[in-house]
Amino acid sequence: MVKGFLLDKQTRVESTRPSANSTMQHTFTSSSQMRLPKIELPAFSGDHTQWISFKDRFTAMVHDVSDLSDTVKLQYLLASLKGEAATLFEHVQLIEGNYASTWDALLKRFDDTKTLKREYFKALVDLDGMTGPTPEELTRIVNESRRLVRGMGRLKEPVASWNTPLSSLVRYKLDVETLMAYELATSDVQEDTFETLMEFCERRIKILTNSVVNKANRIETRQAIESRNPRKEQASPRKTCMQTQRQYPTSTLACAAQTPRRPPRGCEVCHADHTLTKCPSFEKMTTQDRQRVVKEEALCFNCLGKGHQARFCRVGRSCGRCRGRHHTLVCTQDTKVAQARNEGNITATTQVEVAKQGLVWLSTAQVLVCNEDGVELPARALLDQ
Repeated sequence: MVKGFLLDKQTRVESTRPSANSTMQHTFTSSSQMRLPKIELPAFSGDHTQWISFKDRFTAMVHDVSDLSDTVKLQYLLASLKGEAATLFEHVQLIEGNYASTWDALLKRFDDTKTLKREYFKALVDLDGMTGPTPEELTRIVNESRRLVRGMGRLKEPVASWNTPLSSLVRYKLDVETLMAYELATSDVQEDTFETLMEFCERRIKILTNSVVNKANRIETRQAIESRNPRKEQASPRKTCMQTQRQYPTSTLACAAQTPRRPPRGCEVCHADHTLTKCPSFEKMTTQDRQRVVKEEALCFNCLGKGHQARFCRVGRSCGRCRGRHHTLVCTQDTKVAQARNEGNITATTQVEVAKQGLVWLSTAQVLVCNEDGVELPARALLDQ
């Protein structure tokens, strides 16, 4: 009786359990009804460094598919070719017998191991260097370097033992700032390896990317705050000084002294955006005032620039009046000549008056002479009558 009860229970359980075959069939049916994303055909433009990837993908997607006719395969093949590669097979007819010959011709043209090795290495050598320390430029270097090295590895090249040549080639493509950062980060490393360089560049890409994002966020935040809280434009000390100069041209030095803060560049007198030689206020000064400004501002007497003295000045120009080693605006030749003429007239007058009294005087003249440094000195010369 007990045995009959157990057998009856077992029969009921087995009748309610789904069979394994029915479950697998249901799963297969559901999978076959699921639509996968459309896969684009690979493209090939004739670049040898893209041939291996194109060949692998096209073979798996089209060439080895037995359900496709040769006519359809040829149509897919011609649609995948671009640029130079498409030109080679431009006039191939879409007939079933042309697929095998077209595929063989493509293999003969591009599937050459020796040529591929040369082209991969040449592409790495000719890779354009970075134009600046930006994450986009560094990403381009890393991606292309890895792609080309992997391609040479597919061609059975011993890239694992090429650490020195590969790392050197890539380092030559880095900008100065990135290269200095790499040298600092690997100062304790005894040997350069390609993988070490790539890992450093990938870490730096993350740092640069985060820095750019943070900087952009700060700028947007500041602009948003300024747009909500507009401030009235305040007159700067430079603007006030320029207005004073227009009203009172002779008070330039006083205005410059009242300026609380001097900008790092600009005119030393009025602080406008021009050099001292182009300053109207400086030109209106007397020669003595101009010399005083040059001395107080520690400027070069030759070029009126900052940071050096006249004897160290690299400007080849000299004074346009006396050819001395100083600027024309600080030359005192006109003043000295006028003084010499006045003293000469006084001397001549004295000689005439004394001559009337019956005395004999020797005639002299006040002249200017230049020493070996080009500096003018007043002197009295005896005239031979």
